[in-house]
Amino acid sequence: MHNLTATYNRAIELWTSLRTQHPALSAPLLVHPTDEYARSRTRLMIVGQETLGWGEGLNSAESPEVLREKLQQGYRDFDLGANYKATPFWDASNQLYFGLNPSATSRAFIWTNLVKMDNARRRAGLEFE
Repeated sequence: MHNLTATYNRAIELWTSLRTQHPALSAPLLVHPTDEYARSRTRLMIVGQETLGWGEGLNSAESPEVLREKLQQGYRDFDLGANYKATPFWDASNQLYFGLNPSATSRAFIWTNLVKMDNARRRAGLEFE
């Protein structure tokens, strides 16, 4: 986890730098693998499309370490969409995980997105508007 933590801290530093010119840029989606994930018979990463305002309300002036912890806590609190509206994406993710891990008693996969940040709740293109 140390390498992931260091990488995430550098990503947060870059994000806070970019926000000075692009204040609508959302925070990056930072995964937080659980102990259950590490113990899974078959580990699974589900990759979605993009974020939608991830990390809204964070103070980007806080330290990278504090921001990283808040973003990873947000990931843990989201709990792989446990309290999110039922969607084909989450239904299929859960079915696939339990299909690969039939003796599992809880969901323990990793979820991430191809596009880790958005700009004003829209996909951030190669160039900002």
